[in-house]
Amino acid sequence: MDPRLLRHYNTELAHLREMGAEFAQQFPKIAARLGMNGIDVADPYVERLLEGTAFLAARVQLKIEEEFPRFTQQLTHVVLPQAACPTPSMLVARLAPDLASPNLADGFVVPRGAALIAPMKSAEATPCEFRTAADLTLWPVELTEARYFAQVQDLPLAALPETRAIARRVQGALRIRLSAAEGFSFDALGLDALSLYFAGGDETAYRLYEAVMAGTLAIAVSTPERPSRKLAALPADALAPAGFSDAEALLPVTPNAFQGYRLLHEYFALPERFRFARIAGLAGVLPSFAAREIELTFLLATGDAALERIVTKDSVLLDCVPAINLFPKQADRALVTDAAARFHVVPDRTHPLDYEVHSVTGVSGYGANDDTEQTFHAFYGDFFADRPGDAAYFTTEREPRIVPAGRKKSGARTEYIGSETYVSIVDPNAAPYRGSLRQLAFATLCTNRDLPLLMPRDGFALDVAAPVTDVRCVSGPSRPAPANLDAARSWRLIDQLSLHYLSIGHGSCDAAAALRALLALHVADVDQAGRAQVAGVVAVDAEPVVRRLPMPGPIAFGRGLTISVRVDDLAFQGGSAWLFGCVLDRFFARYVSINSFVQTVLSTSARGEVLRLPPRCGTRAIF
Repeated sequence: MDPRLLRHYNTELAHLREMGAEFAQQFPKIAARLGMNGIDVADPYVERLLEGTAFLAARVQLKIEEEFPRFTQQLTHVVLPQAACPTPSMLVARLAPDLASPNLADGFVVPRGAALIAPMKSAEATPCEFRTAADLTLWPVELTEARYFAQVQDLPLAALPETRAIARRVQGALRIRLSAAEGFSFDALGLDALSLYFAGGDETAYRLYEAVMAGTLAIAVSTPERPSRKLAALPADALAPAGFSDAEALLPVTPNAFQGYRLLHEYFALPERFRFARIAGLAGVLPSFAAREIELTFLLATGDAALERIVTKDSVLLDCVPAINLFPKQADRALVTDAAARFHVVPDRTHPLDYEVHSVTGVSGYGANDDTEQTFHAFYGDFFADRPGDAAYFTTEREPRIVPAGRKKSGARTEYIGSETYVSIVDPNAAPYRGSLRQLAFATLCTNRDLPLLMPRDGFALDVAAPVTDVRCVSGPSRPAPANLDAARSWRLIDQLSLHYLSIGHGSCDAAAALRALLALHVADVDQAGRAQVAGVVAVDAEPVVRRLPMPGPIAFGRGLTISVRVDDLAFQGGSAWLFGCVLDRFFARYVSINSFVQTVLSTSARGEVLRLPPRCGTRAIF
């Protein structure tokens, strides 16, 4: 039962008694017959009448209170779908390849969406299912050594045109050694791109990630012996961050939603998912390396002596991929009766607490003999679809799950309770749908509710046949977060629909407050680190500029914005202000229209300017 009902009941009962006292004073003869003499009611039957009336009035008040969140749920489903859905648990997994498998010779691709099944401690428990967010190519290569050092005296950098110009600027280096499996050599592998994940303790991983991604001048490729028999180099732009594109998204990419909000949502849910880097262009240098071992040395413009002592081979990993506890599932069918106004979507009636509906992707209705099917479309889905006049639609509602009294006594298995989803079927006028249906079938995206908090971190199984010996979690899993269902938060969500660059314009005193309000909507209530980062945004300023547009083709100039963000270093302890700036850069670029650009500059109160990204063209199309 909804705990708010008791509050409304007590309010209504107190109101009836107070009004009864006034009524007894105004009309003492009539009140006396009703047994009402002041606040105290002597007649038990009248007391029961008041309590029953208060209960019915409380239900009405509760329904009225729920109307606004119900409206905002439908609105946010259209423009901010991630805010109307729970945030699933996320993690970064490492798939250890079987180095003896011949299937790795040309690279074995584990496709995006592959399922990682996590075993539970009890054999009867429901296993957790995670889906990968990107394609992962496995090679017969392992990383056997990683080392950070301040001097690169053992490489003749002046001998190569690519490194001669930057040799004097090198202040540090990260060197990783790659070893091919028995029977393979790098000249015959056909390896062109390599994905790296910066792991280890959060502080070490973020410092190393920032040092490499912000300071790489070139990448030297060499053989391990000294002096090296072979030396080649890749330019700085061969190294790029990974995880920011829609093709690598963890949360669903919906065409009617602004994807900048998705980036913020994923960052605050699991910032570690952005600690990926991709090296491209290896196919241009590796054919000349007829060896089983090579070294990649990232020549850095800045040095960090502390990293020399803490960087190990576990600080940089191969064969990693982010994954999310979100998967398609056909929910159990619901019986259609004339008395039912809405239908509870239950993914599995045998284990109802092990699944939570993230979103309903389709609804179908069936007659008595399953011989007729009626497809229901999302009522607030495709507004421009050419639908017939008799088309049928469905709407969804989400309510917080109510913990039964018996489970309250025994205690919930975790602090996360989750929500329940209901579907109503309507006609084009939003009136109840009238038809001869007997059952409804639901296609959904589901999570395992709070089970990821109870699962082990290793022993995952892969649902596709792949040359993999072990799957384990190297970062996460993150805590699932409930959907935004309270009215106050709904108002703030709607307020963000008016956000534009006037909110963070030049000279705006409320620019930092506007950005903090936007970021806070994507942080879970229990995420203290995320809330500290939001509060750490000290100042924001946007200045109109005219620059050359960073795009191929003829030289062209355009108007754009330089957005300067200043943050507090202490707010990012255990995190990375630099990575935060990279996420904001992608977010701002999605707000900017085509033929314009945005340049993000991030500074901290202690270090000064730490990030000045090149101008980034806008991605929002002009209609």
